[in-house]
Amino acid sequence: MAMNETSASIPHHEDEFVRAGLTAAASRLVSAPRVAESPVNFECRLSQCIQLTTADGNPCRYVAGAR
Repeated sequence: MAMNETSASIPHHEDEFVRAGLTAAASRLVSAPRVAESPVNFECRLSQCIQLTTADGNPCRYVAGAR
């Protein structure tokens, strides 16, 4: 399954699209390629990055939002 293939840890030089049997297509707004076979594609740009910490001072990870 292509989704599982693209989740694998692979060498930096290896092409995820080729490994998963997918076709890369140019995006309209961002430089990253999109999956041509996908019926839906989202292109996102970072608008703000705020460093957050937990109550005990540890950094929080993977906090995202959309407008």
